[in-house]
Amino acid sequence: MRESTKNLVYLLLDMIDALGRSSHGNSALFIQEGERINEAKNELLALLSSSKPQPNATKGVSTKVELIGFLPSALIDRAKFPSNSDVVRLANQSLGLQMPRWEKKKRDELIGTLISAIAQRDERDLGMFLDAWKKFVGSESTVKARSPKKNYVDTWLDFFEQYQQEK
Repeated sequence: MRESTKNLVYLLLDMIDALGRSSHGNSALFIQEGERINEAKNELLALLSSSKPQPNATKGVSTKVELIGFLPSALIDRAKFPSNSDVVRLANQSLGLQMPRWEKKKRDELIGTLISAIAQRDERDLGMFLDAWKKFVGSESTVKARSPKKNYVDTWLDFFEQYQQEK
């Protein structure tokens, strides 16, 4: 998928979120956040981070650039990462990144700190995470069906641990 197309999709997702927030308690607005809208957003995010090559995809995109491109949009999804501690657990247990004094930081600041730390990491340190994430997103419904009572982060951490053992 072309970078300009991805940027447009991210913009549209942000607009859907903004409209959903503004429509709470106001039945006069046409767009109300619901299960169908959340499903559509999740499908778009999965498509954006899909491991399948897309036509006209940019060749040679680095692991860092790819992670920095899709990870923030995944982390701001409160359905998947309901608390800041979920973001920190992903950073600590999957990427080996420490987030000092995270309890006093806003979510946006945590995500920015995480993205900055990823930008400073060596490409080799990020490859396994990216490969596992792509596989997880591609098989998310199957993985979630095996453990319906776990939250998204717990399901991901179990999946990642198993992925590491297989490699």
